[in-house]
Amino acid sequence: MENIYKKYAKGEAEKIGTEAEETFRQVMSRECIYTKSATLNENKYKHTDIFISTDNEKLYGVDNKGHKRVFRNGPPSDKWLWVEIINGYGYPSYIYSEQTYISFEYYNNIYLVRRKDLQEFIDNNIDRNSKINDTKDSKVKFNLYRRLKYNQKELLTLIEYSDIQKLACKVWEI
Repeated sequence: MENIYKKYAKGEAEKIGTEAEETFRQVMSRECIYTKSATLNENKYKHTDIFISTDNEKLYGVDNKGHKRVFRNGPPSDKWLWVEIINGYGYPSYIYSEQTYISFEYYNNIYLVRRKDLQEFIDNNIDRNSKINDTKDSKVKFNLYRRLKYNQKELLTLIEYSDIQKLACKVWEI
């Protein structure tokens, strides 16, 4: 039996993201939706991994998110996911960027969410008055978190996968 934690060893986050992008491409191909890779600059500055189009004219940017864990040494979360508000460089994160959609891989499905809908949901629900907690502390929905150990500038909050499921404008089975 494969060790579930092995996939989530330190430094594996990029690999999980790359695998999520490949899975997304495969599902789009199956659904006859055109995909085009983003450039390095589009990925880095616009938080876009892939462009999609159903008519080969208008391209829509997508930032792909793999099914990740909440605790560093734990399994993928059944309930929670981190949403970045400010990135590690101190700049607004992907929910405030230019891409049209964010896809979330969760078990056997991909949930496509309009970025603006997620941004509005976070902005309307986040507790901006909450003390900034270390990500190691107990988890409370909509509180603010930061990886204090690394003196990161990032700001994160927790939401539930059920929130993503409600916000999704499209769902595909993997």
